Amino acid sequence: MKFNNATYPAALDDFHQARRKAKLQSLIAGVSGKRQELLSYKEIVEKVDLLGVKKHSIKEIPLESIKGSVGRYQDFNQNFLPLIGSSAQRWAKIKVAMEQEGLPPIEVYQLGSVYFVIDGNHRVSVAREMGLAVIEAYVTEIHVNIAIDQVRDIPSLVLQSERAALFEKTGLDQYADKSDFRVSELGAYKQLFEHIHVHQFYLGLETQQDISIHQAAASWVRNVYLPVHESIQQLGILRDFPNRTVADLYLWVKKHQAELTDALNWNIGIEQAAHDLSEKSNRKGLFNLSKLWNSLIGGRQRKTHKMKNGSATQSPSSGRLCDAILVCLTGRENNWEFLDQAILVAQRENAVLRGLHVVPQEKDEQSPRSVAIAERFQTRCREKNVSAEFAVSHGKIAENIIERATWVDLVMMQFIHTPSVQPNQRLQSGIGTIIQNSPRPIFLVPALPMDFNRALLAYDGSAKATEALYLSSYINKSWGTRLFVVFVEEGLQNRRNPAYKPKNILPITG
Repeated sequence: MKFNNATYPAALDDFHQARRKAKLQSLIAGVSGKRQELLSYKEIVEKVDLLGVKKHSIKEIPLESIKGSVGRYQDFNQNFLPLIGSSAQRWAKIKVAMEQEGLPPIEVYQLGSVYFVIDGNHRVSVAREMGLAVIEAYVTEIHVNIAIDQVRDIPSLVLQSERAALFEKTGLDQYADKSDFRVSELGAYKQLFEHIHVHQFYLGLETQQDISIHQAAASWVRNVYLPVHESIQQLGILRDFPNRTVADLYLWVKKHQAELTDALNWNIGIEQAAHDLSEKSNRKGLFNLSKLWNSLIGGRQRKTHKMKNGSATQSPSSGRLCDAILVCLTGRENNWEFLDQAILVAQRENAVLRGLHVVPQEKDEQSPRSVAIAERFQTRCREKNVSAEFAVSHGKIAENIIERATWVDLVMMQFIHTPSVQPNQRLQSGIGTIIQNSPRPIFLVPALPMDFNRALLAYDGSAKATEALYLSSYINKSWGTRLFVVFVEEGLQNRRNPAYKPKNILPITG
């Protein structure tokens, strides 16, 4: 390469100035978080499907469309400013040659409208520093399964590729005018496909037909996804999640629902999962999403589905106060009479009966006794045509009941004996702990069987007592029971006054 020695020092100065620009841009990128790296051709082609290769003759290409490199993507930043100081002499010589003689065309791969340099990285760097708009290049066009136009980073490219693969497998692109199914996390498109695949399986069981993945996708969009999508748009939930999409929220809640179901061994509803996320994240958006799920499923009769233990369960219909009832079983004989009474309540409420057996240690959860209790519980509920779920956990009974009460609407307990008359012992007793800390109403049932013709409520005007009063009023009206309310107040001073009338007692009707 021949060049004028007089211009070489100036070219070196230009290189060092370009290096200073690169360092400044790197500093700004570190503060702003914006990407400054060139794209790696190898990393990108590993993420997309290659459909073919087409070679072209030499042509001029826009310098600003060169976004990556095949082998030197670490030597320059995204503006092709040099990052490696050792290339100073080569860079300067190339600049002198381009100014005096010109150089042969570079060689590039073309993916969509984006170019990757095979040979000529320094020539591209010099040409951009010189302010040129185009450069001559030998172009090999690579056809891929997605349109690569404005590639910003590898994750966005992977999302494009996963989206294209999902559309090709399922035909979801037919519904792009209603929802684009955008997601913001890698792997989320694969999760959507898994949801459609599961929908395909259950749709085949329901119809007793072979359902294609395209048919399943159409059914999933129509019956599962679009109702959620439209409601989220109408309620404006995305305003609380500016960096998320409708599909993100859908997958987020569904994943949490699966985790809860697996942890509790109970079939947690989607609305309960949304509400739990709402409380844990303290985000208004998830609270609205919980109400959304309630509005979507409200008034509908859920379809029968198969539980992990093989039994079938059907969720309750609307119009009842209790969708799920917790009953704790010890396995003692009189405990089964209590279960029969709980089954009666579940029948009246058309509710799911969630059985719980607590053992001292984790190793006892799979003991023959625990398995026998679970089987007997499922058999009794099946004979009475009551939807049932059963879980075994370890630890203290009171703590387990309080923790799991969150996932039901009513806790039923067998009232075998009253706590001690001593205040400190009452506070330490299991039933006292549950009464004080349960997040849900408690229905205490005597040891002897009863027909629920009469109910007794102790009322002291507190918030919990008022809640119990409303529940008792509901039972009184819906079940046709006679309700007796006893006003309870600490001390005897007011009670001895003949003119005293208890306050805050709400009227009982029905």
